[in-house]
Amino acid sequence: MKESNVKPIKTSVGDSIYLFWEAKMVMETESTILMNSTDRYYYEKVSTKQKQTEGERLSNFIIDPLFVMEDSNKKVRYILKFISSDYSKVIEIDGETFAINSSFKKFCMSYGMFNWRGKQHHLDDLAEFIMANTTKKLAIITYIGFNSSEKIWFFPTHAYFKGNVYFPDKDGIFEINNNYYKLELDKDDDYVIYPPIMASPTKPSVTKFFNDLKKLYGNYFYLTFGYIASSFHADVISTKTDNFPFMYIYGKQASGKSAMMNIISKFSGMKASLTNPPSLDGLRKGISRRSNVPFVIDEAEDKDDRSRGKDFFKYNSDALKVIYMRQALKRGHKDENLVIYYPIRGTLFLAGEVLTSVASIIQRSVLVDASKIIKNEEIFNEVRESEIPIWIGQYLMQFSHEWQSNVLELYDEITKYFIKQGWTNIDVRVRSNYAIFLAGAFAALKQLNKYFNEELFLNDKKELKEIYLFVYKEMKETQQMTETDHPSNKFLSKIGLLANSQVLLPNVDYKCEKQKDGNVLLFLAPTNVTDAYKNHEKNPFYSTSNKVVKDIQNQSYFKGTKKARIGKSQPSAWMIQLTNPENPESIQEGIVHPDLPDTMIYFYQR
Repeated sequence: MKESNVKPIKTSVGDSIYLFWEAKMVMETESTILMNSTDRYYYEKVSTKQKQTEGERLSNFIIDPLFVMEDSNKKVRYILKFISSDYSKVIEIDGETFAINSSFKKFCMSYGMFNWRGKQHHLDDLAEFIMANTTKKLAIITYIGFNSSEKIWFFPTHAYFKGNVYFPDKDGIFEINNNYYKLELDKDDDYVIYPPIMASPTKPSVTKFFNDLKKLYGNYFYLTFGYIASSFHADVISTKTDNFPFMYIYGKQASGKSAMMNIISKFSGMKASLTNPPSLDGLRKGISRRSNVPFVIDEAEDKDDRSRGKDFFKYNSDALKVIYMRQALKRGHKDENLVIYYPIRGTLFLAGEVLTSVASIIQRSVLVDASKIIKNEEIFNEVRESEIPIWIGQYLMQFSHEWQSNVLELYDEITKYFIKQGWTNIDVRVRSNYAIFLAGAFAALKQLNKYFNEELFLNDKKELKEIYLFVYKEMKETQQMTETDHPSNKFLSKIGLLANSQVLLPNVDYKCEKQKDGNVLLFLAPTNVTDAYKNHEKNPFYSTSNKVVKDIQNQSYFKGTKKARIGKSQPSAWMIQLTNPENPESIQEGIVHPDLPDTMIYFYQR
C-alpha cells in the first residue's frame, strides 16, 4: 500500500489553566469567589477597613470549566476539570447537583478526593462563576455513522470530515472545525469498527480485488457493493425517493450467504455481528444507533411458530414497512401522554435460509440468491483476508461530500433508462429499489476512478449492457414473487393448471388467437372458467366472475372484454395478452407475458 495524502488530526482542549486564573485574579469582580492558582484552592474574598483581603479556604481543589452541553432529554450538563494538589479528573455534572450544597459535596467526594467546604451561598457564587466562564458548547452524538446536521462521520475511535481524519482527545472529545463533540452510545452489540487505514492500496490490487468479487458473486457484486455505497447517502436518497430498500440474501445452509455478508459489510468500515434476529425493541434501537451504515440481521427466514419461535418478518412486518419508508418508529411510555420515537438512520442487511413469504418485504428488498454464488476457495480466502474493502469504504466516507450529487444524478439516469427500455411492466417501487443500488455502485466506482486518475471501472459498454439485462431479470423475478400471493394470480394459476389437465377445453372454455402484430390473445369464457375454478378449489376466494375481473382489469396483460365466438357460445370474453409485448420473437420459446403466472403457458401451448 502507498501512503495516503489524508492527514489525521488529533484534537485537544488544552490542560494549562494558570495564566487564565491569574488573569481572573487581577480583574475587578463582584464575585466573592477567587482563585489562588499557586495553592490551588478557592478562597472567599473579605474586605476589611484597612482595604486588605483576607481569605478562607473553601475546597482542596480548583475547577477548570471546559464545556456546557445539552443531553437527549434537553437537560444541561457541565464538563469540568477538577484539579487538586495530587491529581485531576474531568467530570460531568448536571444543574440539579450544582444547585444544592449537600448534593454537590457528596458528588465531589464520590468522584475522588475532592472536598467542598463551602456553604450554599458560596456554591451559588461558584455556579454563577462556572456558567459565566463555560463558553465552549459540547455536542453529544448518540449514534455512529454520518451526522447529517454536522456533515461529519462519527465512530468511537475516529471521525471523518471533508477528507480529514480526526481522533478524540484523552477525554473522548473531538474538536472539528472549531466545534466540540463527544460520542455517547448506549450498550450495543459487538460490531467492530476498523481503525483508519492511512496507506492506500495500489491500482492493480484494487482492480484484482473487484475482479475476484465478480468471480465469486457475478453481477450481484454491483448490487451488494451498491447497497453499501448508497447507504452512505441513505438520508438524501430517501428524501428524493421517500424510501430506501433492504439488501436481502437468501440460500440454504453453507451456501455462502453469511460469508458474503461479512465481506460486503467491510465496505462500511465495520465487521458486522451476524446475530439472530432482534426483538422489536432491538430492531428499533439497532436501526437508530447507526446512521448511513448497515444494521445486519442474519437467520431472518420464516419460522414455524410452534417449534422455532415467532417469524421475524411476519412479527415485525409493520415496523419493517416504516423502516423502508424512513419514518420514525415509536413505542409507548409509562406516561400515557408520552411517546418514544426512534429515528430511522441505518439501513437493513438481511439474510435467511428461506426467502420470506411476506410479499411486502420482498417488494421492498433487492434480492440475492446465494445458490448462484461461485465456490472458489482460493479466491474466497484472498478476498476474506483483504483490507482493501475497509480502505475503500473509509475513503468513500471521507469524501462522501464529493460524490453524493453523482449518486442522485445516476439514479435519475438509470430510472430513465429502465423506462426507455420499456421495462415499465416492472412495478415502479421495484425499479426504484434496484436503481438506488446501481446508482450507489456506479457513483462509488467513478469516485475510485477519480482517486486513481484512471478509468479502471465501468469502461466497457458491453459489460454495462450485461449488468442492465441481469438487473432486469432480477427485477422481473422479484416482481413475480410479490405477485404470486395475490388472489387474482392464484386464480389465473389455477385455471392454467385446469387447462393443462383438460378440465378447461380449447374452443369450449377458451381460445387463442395470434394477432397481426405477432402477439397472442387468450379469450376466456368468464362463467365457464369461474365455475371450474370454484369446483376444483378447496377454499375459493372468488365466488363470481365479476369479482375476478375487478382484480385483473387493471393489469397490463388484461386487454378488456369483447363478444367472441368460443365454440358454440359467444360470451363477453376476457381478453388476456399471453405474449411478452417487448419480446415477440420469444413466442417460439413459449414465453408468456412476464406479469402472468407460469401456468398460463398451458393455454398458449394448446
